[in-house]
Amino acid sequence: MLIPVCCQRLPVRMEVKIICAKGLPVMNRSSNTTDAYVDFEYVDLDGKTEIVTSLNPEWNFNLDVIDTDEKEMAENQLQFRVMDYDSYSTNDAIGRVDMDCSIIVEKMRMKNEEIFSEVCTLPIFDSINGFCGELVFDLKIQLLIQFNYKNYVQIFTDMEVPSHHKVTEVGGILGDLKCVVDPDHEWIDRIRSNRATNSARLSIIRENLRLCTVNLAMRSAELNFNIIVGFKEYVDFEEPSSHLITIRVIGSALKSVPTHEPLVPFLEKILFPIYTISSLPFLSQEGIGGLVATKAIHLLDDDDEDPESVRKSWWCEMRSELNQQALSLGCNAVVGYTEQLQVFNGLALLICSGTAINIDYMQSTKLNLDFYQGEDSMVELDPRSLSQLEQFILIQRPCQFLHSTLKDPEMTKTNKMIGCSKCGSNQVPAFVITTTAVPRSSLLLGTPSYLQVCIAKKTLNYNDSDECGQELTNALPFMDHELFNRLITESKNLLQNSNGLFNLRFVYLLSDEQLICVATGLVARLTVYSTRPCTTPTQPGIGLLQKQNDARRFSWSSVRDAIRFRTPISSPGVSVKTISLNLLNKSTEGNPDKRKNLWTDVLRRRHIEKERIGQLLFEKQMSAHIGYIDGRAAQNGNTIAGIHITSNVHTFLRSTPASSKSAYLGRWSDIAIRENDVQDVYDLEQFIVSTIDGLMSYIRKLVEVDSADGVATNFEIHICKFTVSNQKAHLILTTNCSIYSA
Repeated sequence: MLIPVCCQRLPVRMEVKIICAKGLPVMNRSSNTTDAYVDFEYVDLDGKTEIVTSLNPEWNFNLDVIDTDEKEMAENQLQFRVMDYDSYSTNDAIGRVDMDCSIIVEKMRMKNEEIFSEVCTLPIFDSINGFCGELVFDLKIQLLIQFNYKNYVQIFTDMEVPSHHKVTEVGGILGDLKCVVDPDHEWIDRIRSNRATNSARLSIIRENLRLCTVNLAMRSAELNFNIIVGFKEYVDFEEPSSHLITIRVIGSALKSVPTHEPLVPFLEKILFPIYTISSLPFLSQEGIGGLVATKAIHLLDDDDEDPESVRKSWWCEMRSELNQQALSLGCNAVVGYTEQLQVFNGLALLICSGTAINIDYMQSTKLNLDFYQGEDSMVELDPRSLSQLEQFILIQRPCQFLHSTLKDPEMTKTNKMIGCSKCGSNQVPAFVITTTAVPRSSLLLGTPSYLQVCIAKKTLNYNDSDECGQELTNALPFMDHELFNRLITESKNLLQNSNGLFNLRFVYLLSDEQLICVATGLVARLTVYSTRPCTTPTQPGIGLLQKQNDARRFSWSSVRDAIRFRTPISSPGVSVKTISLNLLNKSTEGNPDKRKNLWTDVLRRRHIEKERIGQLLFEKQMSAHIGYIDGRAAQNGNTIAGIHITSNVHTFLRSTPASSKSAYLGRWSDIAIRENDVQDVYDLEQFIVSTIDGLMSYIRKLVEVDSADGVATNFEIHICKFTVSNQKAHLILTTNCSIYSA
């Protein structure tokens, strides 16, 4: 995403022609048709087509030429509202189409094009009915000024620095935060429809996300950085305590130049050396300290005069504590940084995690000079891509980035160390846990495997938030201890002789009676740790382990649940693998007589039945919160709980760009709001699957605009809010990806 940060205006001329709509739903039951028209809006400009009675109306309506600029396009979207005209009542909304033209502008700049003209076909989205029909419109964009990279700050979703960028300065984490009143709690919400409330929510969240993104780019430019990598967006709903929506954006600020200039020493322009990207390949990593994490519980107060300052101070304190943890491990930087916030009954649980590493900035400058001004043997590495620089640094020091940074004898006693099998002169951790990506295949033995561990802590249902917060504060250290013991034990069981757990991510969820944490990562074996041959479990071995786990978790009540509530959803493109929490009445699992009594109680007592259905719904919610699981990253990827998207159906979705010659075209992100009635777990899963399946079709259409062979990488789904109550499900999620040429 290109954000203009210069003082001069970058003019753009835009023309829009609304052609037709296809496959609209029937709105007039008496005549089985629809009186359709389209309302158009962009900034202060608006327009309206004529009314056409048809399910496939044609308008061919030309809007006035729009004179705008690139900054205005980065802050606003083209909005089309497809409506149904009613003579005697309020016109009904069929759906809306929001077109982010900044994606097209970025593609044009990356391709060095000045004129774009294409007929776009995008799905019509409604928060109640989902995707209903398509809107066809002709879009023409003309850029009236030549491209100058110095006028922009470019934002990347990628967790690694794109290979075509030459990094000369490294900064650290930058962020921005906005608090807005949730439209769902405004007085007018009592008289307007759910569809109107969802539309108001969608508009205010999109507007503030873009405002935060522009503010972040402006601040980055003030600090003389021109790219932001590892960009992340968060939307926190603080209801019912404060009736606020908090929008947060963070990213890693860097400076990139197209010329072969040497890397300068680290400039401490930013408060903390924390990075959202998973690696710093242009720097020399001297060692690794491992996973660092911090948690805090705060009471939400609706009476705060300046809620933005309060929440900014919370996150600054968390990052400061994370930095102190890294320093105590002998490290000077944190990579793979992530944040999470969970709200329940007036309590806010804040979680930060990352991987502590030690960087030698002076040595990094020397290695960069050797690379860019090297011997003739390096001349064939033209152009000098970032991946080639990373290989050059690894050749100089192939194992040093995994050496332990612990020097204190007391700490080395509590952390098991072994000698490095590569150099033999340093120690490495016996088992390393990180939030960073799996190292390149040349450093691995065998194929990585997914690992997923769930830990739950039952809590008392206090009426007082202070007491509940104190109990959670006391319980969190014990949960962490049990979680990491389970991670190491399960890793050894899953992959024999494994010594590393990578790409570890946590999902915390608070409910009425329990705090649950699900950890998901990739287990691997590194070559620098041992020279013994790798023993990778065969598929029957994994199946045997799964049977053993199922036997330990077996209960007679689960049989009935599986028959009645776990009916698979037949969707070729999207599926949701459900995690089994098994927390309800767990104390009766060991005694057959008690199991028999429990089975009888479930049959006879309706309130226990409701309780069990509630647990199944909660499991489905928890599984959706885990997010997108890339099944191609490991041999057992299809067995892990989470959202799975079939690459054979959605062929545009890739783990990495198609080849090293693939050109970066742009970044896309959006937010979607859906709600619908659900009767059971089957309906809930169908609701999730249909929503995500529709979003994938929408993303495919956008990727193909101006690049028919485009592919999407670094795809992420983040659940902002997911509630199920009174047989109604409400889902708010964000999606983002990077777009490359094939």
